[in-house]
Amino acid sequence: MNSKPGFGLLEVIIAIAILGLAMAVVIPNFRGRQPKYEREQFIARLNGLAQFARKSAIMTTKIHKVAFDFSKREAWIEAATGQKSKEGEAEFAPIKSSSTRARISWPEQFSFKNFYIEGFDEMSRFSGRATQEVWFFVMPEGLAQEVIANVVDTKDRIDKKPRQIGLVLNPFNAQFKIYDAFQKP
Repeated sequence: MNSKPGFGLLEVIIAIAILGLAMAVVIPNFRGRQPKYEREQFIARLNGLAQFARKSAIMTTKIHKVAFDFSKREAWIEAATGQKSKEGEAEFAPIKSSSTRARISWPEQFSFKNFYIEGFDEMSRFSGRATQEVWFFVMPEGLAQEVIANVVDTKDRIDKKPRQIGLVLNPFNAQFKIYDAFQKP
C-alpha cells in the first residue's frame, strides 16, 4: 500500500470520463437556448425602443415615428420638428438620448416578412416590390398605430423550417406581444 496522499491514475481517468459525459449532455442544451435568448433580446430591445418613443411623445407633446430600415437592419426614433416639407408633410429628425438607446439593430438571423400598419402590409406597398423602410407613428397622447410584424428566425428551426414569429403592437402601451406563428390584421 502506498501511503502518499493523492489520486491514482485510474481515479483520474474515471473522473475525466464522468466529466466528459456530463459535458456531452449539458453543451447541446446551451446551444439550443442561444437562438431563444437572441430572439428574446431582440424583442426586448424592440419593446424598449417603442416604449421610449411613447414616453418621449408624451413628454414632448410631439408626434414620434419609429422607423425601420430592413437593408441596414436598424430601427430608430424620430420626432416631429414642427417644420413642413415642400410637399406639405411634417418633417421628422432622429432623436438623440444619452440615457436610452434611440436606435437599435438586429442580427441577420431575423428577417421581416410582413409589416402591417393599420391593416396594410407596408413591405409590399409598391406593386409587390419589397420596400426597405417603413415606420409607424406614436401620438403625443401615447397612442401608437396598430402594427403587426411577422419575422422569421433562421437560426431557430422547428421541423427543419425557420421559426415564425408574430409581433403585435398594443397601441395603448406600445409593447409587442409575441406569437409563435405569423399574424394577420
